[in-house]
Amino acid sequence: MTLSKAAVALFGFTLLAGCATAPDDVKPINVPTDSYQYMSCQQLAQEAVRVGEAQDKLADEQGSTRWRDIWTGRDILSRDHERSLARAKGELNAIQAVQKQKACGSTPVPAVPVTSAAPATPVK
Repeated sequence: MTLSKAAVALFGFTLLAGCATAPDDVKPINVPTDSYQYMSCQQLAQEAVRVGEAQDKLADEQGSTRWRDIWTGRDILSRDHERSLARAKGELNAIQAVQKQKACGSTPVPAVPVTSAAPATPVK
């Protein structure tokens, strides 16, 4: 086998073995809906936004970990976010299930109040 074929084979093996799971391939874990039953539709919508943002951040981190694993050929030093991402996906599913049970529909999420800072003092 020539050196270039060996390098391609090694690279292919690296892609298949030991790399972090792609974010889209992470399956949600089953999260009970009990924690969300007491919430109003508005609270559920706010929680869905919070969990969705966390899920997006974890997916980005998992994607970065995956690419780092692929390019370095090692996953020993990488921080895999698969479990946290699976949990966030499961939480979002649970929230959506409660929203459906309560027939929340599309409850608008209130804007986060903006705190007004003191006006800046002009520099002379």
